[in-house]
Amino acid sequence: MEENEDFYKAYRVTLDGYEIVIGRDAYSNDYISTRLAKQNDYWFHLKGDSGSHVLLRCHDSPEQPSAEVIQKAASLAAYYSKQKKAGKTPIVCTLAKYVSKPKNAPAGLVMVSKEKILKVMPQSLEEIQGK
Repeated sequence: MEENEDFYKAYRVTLDGYEIVIGRDAYSNDYISTRLAKQNDYWFHLKGDSGSHVLLRCHDSPEQPSAEVIQKAASLAAYYSKQKKAGKTPIVCTLAKYVSKPKNAPAGLVMVSKEKILKVMPQSLEEIQGK
């Protein structure tokens, strides 16, 4: 565990063998996106509104996560957003290496490039796992 990691409250779950980290506030979003993320991890966020930053950790594995795992992580990003009760929701997906923090930007604000937009239904971890 990194120094001061406990200060940054985040949900950590395992889904189909992958670790997923979900921010709970602007400060944990910053930590996830700018310090915890490795360049080939996948990063997710609600398009155009507030929500958690979600990180699908690949741990420098040469094997890429399946499209199904990516969709599930995107569904979690939708669930932990202001669009939790909406139908299909647009979620930004990109590799963490394309996420950057502008100088002097407030906590939780990042810039994203080379993103794809995924349309997914918001789902909790329990719903995704069929519990």
